[in-house]
This record gives sequence, structure tokens and C-alpha cells, in this order.
Amino acid sequence: MDMKPESRDFEPYLVRLRQLPFVRRAALHPNLTTTYGGPEDGLLELTTSGGTYRLLIEYRSSARLSVATVARLSRVAEHEMGSNRIVLSPHIPSALGARLDETGTNFVDLSGNCRLHLGESMVAWVEGRRRPHSHEQSRSLGAAAFQVMFGVLASPRLLAGPVRALATAVGVGKSVTALTLGRLQEAGVLGRSRNGLIVLRRGELIERWIVGYQTVLRPRLLMGRYRSATTDAPKLEQTIEALAANVEGMHTQADDSNSGGARPWAWGGAAGGYRLTHHFRGAATVLHTTEDPYAWIAPAQIIPARDGNLTILRTTGALAYQGVVTNTMHPWWIYAELLTADGDREREAAAEIREQFLED
Repeated sequence: MDMKPESRDFEPYLVRLRQLPFVRRAALHPNLTTTYGGPEDGLLELTTSGGTYRLLIEYRSSARLSVATVARLSRVAEHEMGSNRIVLSPHIPSALGARLDETGTNFVDLSGNCRLHLGESMVAWVEGRRRPHSHEQSRSLGAAAFQVMFGVLASPRLLAGPVRALATAVGVGKSVTALTLGRLQEAGVLGRSRNGLIVLRRGELIERWIVGYQTVLRPRLLMGRYRSATTDAPKLEQTIEALAANVEGMHTQADDSNSGGARPWAWGGAAGGYRLTHHFRGAATVLHTTEDPYAWIAPAQIIPARDGNLTILRTTGALAYQGVVTNTMHPWWIYAELLTADGDREREAAAEIREQFLED
């Protein structure tokens, strides 16, 4: 259930646009008429010294744009004539701003960073302004909050039970879980029914999860990147699976990874995605585990390397390891990891996983 355009707080962005020297008026148009069928959130009408322009609005409430959103805008731009849309987001860093510029997409954030091309003579480009400190940011919960968001996406029925059940499933504390759910309610992402909390805006929850995974959670989980003696990905994975089978207590998913004392592990990224759809494999291998596996993986002849073909992520919570295929992560983790890679083939594989396994 998405909020209607008029209920979103666009005014701070309009204020920023009105500060541009050639903009005389910036307002929301009362009607949104579009033939694109995309996720437009409104229609912006800009009056300038050179005429009036209308831009389709894409509004993102999360603190950062996801790479997936920028990639989609790039594909949309390929089928549109001219620059006819604008992204409104609290903060757009220089790198993503440059990518939006490449797609011909206008944008403005709350700091005043912007890209605006209207016609051939009116151009505004501001970058490098830091994100303003806000009350919400000062109360940030960090990586654990995004694990809670994953739990809500993966198993919405947990919202109807005690907070402790959701906290245990995703491997974080009860207090952090309760605070995260409260803030999602404040943001209108969750609502309350007679049976407990429910998801109101699933699309926004997905956006928060992807952005949080890429910018906050994954960097905290990263244990290291390694280069293996073999560049053959399936052979490397066979070796790791054999080594895991020889380690006492190193349970695989088929061995009930939720049992006490178990040390679960599973494939993510392209390795996990290929096992789900057989669409794309690639050369990179991502391994999720509950503890540092370097000691038992050492016989696979791996060495630390920034550009290595093996990435190891320390991931907790039984729900994350509930994949649909043996020894794979939950599809939401695989989806997020594939989008982090930001390649065309990875995005195609992610889209297929979402269509097959993650539809509402």
C-alpha cells in the first residue's frame, strides 16, 4: 500500500529547486498522466525564464539510492526521448550523481546536490555537499536493523508473534528488533492490525533492505576476499563442500543447521543464484558462514587478495540459511548480493530470482 503522491513530503526538495537562479516556480502538478507504466510518484512542474517543464518524480525515502535503482533508471532512459524525470532522495553522493547524469536523469537531494537539464540552455549541477545531520540518522541502529528488515521480508508472519521470535530468527537482540519495528511503523512501512503488525509498503521495505545491505550490513559482515589456486568456480566449491563435511559440527543445511552447536554455511551471490535458476554463474564465489572458516578452508589453497574470486561473509541467524535449495542462502540474501555486484548479467540473474522466489 503505497502513499499517495500528495502525502509525501516533497516541499524540502521544491525549496531546493526554487533556489536555482533560472527557476521561477516549482510545484507539484495536480495530475499525473504517463504512458510509461513505471513507478512514478508524481509530476513536477517547473516554470523558468525559458518556459514550463514537467518531470516525472521518482521519490526514495531511504538515505541512499541503491545501485539497482540507478541501473533501472539507466534502462528506462534508453527507451525515453530526452530528460523527462527527476529523482528525489535525501542524499545522493557524487558517484551515484555522476551515474544518474550518464543516464540523463535529473535529481535533487536535501543537501542541495542536484543535476537539472532543461532544454538546451538551462543547466544546474551541484555536487559534493555533505548529507545533513538529522534526528533519524542520530538514532541509527546500524547493521542489526537491516537484518531485522530481512526477517520481515523473508517471513512476514513473524510480525504477528512475539518480538523475541523475530529477533532469534535473524540473530540480533530483542531490543534492537523492537526499536527497528517501531521506526518502520513511524515511517509508515509497517502498520498495526488486530492480529499484530503488517507490512504496508513492501516496495519501500525492499528498497531499504537493498540499500542497507549494500552500504551498511555487507561491509560489517565481510571477513575477507581470497584468491584460490583454481579459477574454476564449481571445482572450488566442490573442494570447500568436501572440507566442510570433514569438520566436526560443520552442519550443512540438509543436516539441520538450526540445531544447537551447528555451524551453518551456505552459498550466496552467483554461486547460490546459479543453484536456484541455472541462469548465470560467473567467476566469483560468495560463502556465508557463522564463524571464520579460514582454518578449515586453508587446504583449498586460498590466500588473501583484494581482487580474489572467493568472498567470505560472516552471517548469523537461522532464517538467513533457509534457502530453497540445499546449501544456499535465503533468496533475499542472494538477490541483494547479486545487485551489489552491479553487472548486467548479475542484474538479470537477480531479476529472475525475484520473479521466481520473491514475489509478494
